[in-house]
Amino acid sequence: GKRVAVIYPWPEFSYSVPAHLARSALRGENLTHLGMSRAAFDSQSSRIVTMLDRVVDGKRILRADPARVLCRPSLCSEYADGNVLYFDDDHLSASGARYLAPGETQFRPAVRPAAPSVGRT
Repeated sequence: GKRVAVIYPWPEFSYSVPAHLARSALRGENLTHLGMSRAAFDSQSSRIVTMLDRVVDGKRILRADPARVLCRPSLCSEYADGNVLYFDDDHLSASGARYLAPGETQFRPAVRPAAPSVGRT
């Protein structure tokens, strides 16, 4: 009667997110527009997502998909609600984990949506 949650991938950047945000802030850029394109993330994660989709059944093996919260249809964010979401290139900061937690406390069905859902802004 046990259930297992499989945590799906989240965006991984090729640079230090806090350093990138600091440089961008000094240039006066809008930090909420910074991140990775959703298309790049989908390409980056497609092999592992396909493999995990074969395992997740929605009954005993459930999906927790951080990208549902971290990504909008066109952008996976580095910064949201006044907080840096990563503490390096690929690990969520404490703020990033708190940002993610409300959206992932209820596990999702095994079937991935046809189009990406809108994350928080």
